[in-house]
Amino acid sequence: MTFGDVMVGAGFDPGQISEVMEQMGMDPGHLGDQLVDLDPAMMQSVVETTLQTMDPEDLPDFDAGMMANVPPEAMIAMSPTIMEMIPPDALAGMSPSMMEALPPEAMAGMSADHMAALPPEAMAAASADHMAAIPQEAMVGVDAPMMEAMPPEAMAGMDASMMEAMPPEAMAGMDASMMEAMPPEAMAGMDASMMEAMPPEAMASMDAPMMEAMPPEAMAGMDGPMMEAMPPEAMGGFSADHMEAMPPEAMAGMDASMMDAMPPDTMAGMDAPMMEAMPPGAMCGCSADHMEAMPPEAMAGMDASMMEMMPPDAASGMLEDYQATDPAAGNAPLPEDGSGWGDGSGGGDLEGLDLAPPMDGDIPPPGGDPMSLSMDDHTSGGGEDAASGPASAPMDVAIAAMDEVAAEAIADEAPDMPEPGVEADPGMVDEQPQDDPSDIA
Repeated sequence: MTFGDVMVGAGFDPGQISEVMEQMGMDPGHLGDQLVDLDPAMMQSVVETTLQTMDPEDLPDFDAGMMANVPPEAMIAMSPTIMEMIPPDALAGMSPSMMEALPPEAMAGMSADHMAALPPEAMAAASADHMAAIPQEAMVGVDAPMMEAMPPEAMAGMDASMMEAMPPEAMAGMDASMMEAMPPEAMAGMDASMMEAMPPEAMASMDAPMMEAMPPEAMAGMDGPMMEAMPPEAMGGFSADHMEAMPPEAMAGMDASMMDAMPPDTMAGMDAPMMEAMPPGAMCGCSADHMEAMPPEAMAGMDASMMEMMPPDAASGMLEDYQATDPAAGNAPLPEDGSGWGDGSGGGDLEGLDLAPPMDGDIPPPGGDPMSLSMDDHTSGGGEDAASGPASAPMDVAIAAMDEVAAEAIADEAPDMPEPGVEADPGMVDEQPQDDPSDIA
């Protein structure tokens, strides 16, 4: 490739080429011989000098047709300066072979208009180095077809500022292989609108570092299908802030493996609508640590089917935090040391609560079985099943669904209760004087 080839391909006529060469002190008659072995750096310098020294009126009207006629190997002469001088519309003539030959550093001269004019198929030859050299502001010109045509490995050149500048609709061109190649730090540029535009199947390559780098507010763009497509291990990057920003309907995509992989402290961002939207089967992955971290008010979204699916040991995380002190809220507190539970003192926490009858023939401890207390503030009749309790007691229905093993797990956490039938304090008995047998005649 000679300078003459480059100039001809760029649209200069022989007369213009001769004039330029004379200005540069070169012999146009021997141009081919002199520049056959010109290296890319020298070629860039010559073309830059040529374009900068010529009168703009003498430059040809470089358009897409002329760009399409440039030999791919001539692209080695491109530089950021030359790219800046090329009219954006001319890049419509770019081909994949031209992009492949283009020095990556030349992409630094791209603008948003240049990017918007590029044919999507030209980006099929872009590399990670090409992508890394694109200025942040140029990403505004990227669209979904261009993203779709781009090789997945090119995404390795993305960073947070480029992601932030990209139009949300461009995310529709992403797929799982592209997400897999993306550096985790690039996800810091995501927002809710970009997340919303991303195809659910692209979420299949998300991992914990990417989730950890993502701004919590981006989670507002999540939905059920996206959650369902996400690998369970990606949940390891979730935080309470991510969870709090998530729409309740996104929780419909949760399953037990995702729950199991989620850090327990993430549950602090849960609320009742999110729990209500979650499939009952997801509770199979719940642990005592998860339950302990969940805000008490989130329990209002639970139902009997969710409690049935919960592992027995998870119930132990409910003991202190989910026993409401307000009878109308659903349950009474379990006893703590020194609480006076079962000693007949009738603490204020139990005022207004009716005791349910013994279950399965068991005799309740004094003060009543804490799992069988009625949640209403009036006499319930004592014979109703817990699942048909008053509407003001959502936990009644949930607890009624727990199996015997779960009930035992909770019972193990409660302090020992006094055995029924303990003899009364002798000091409380009014003793009557007895006659001396010797006085009997």
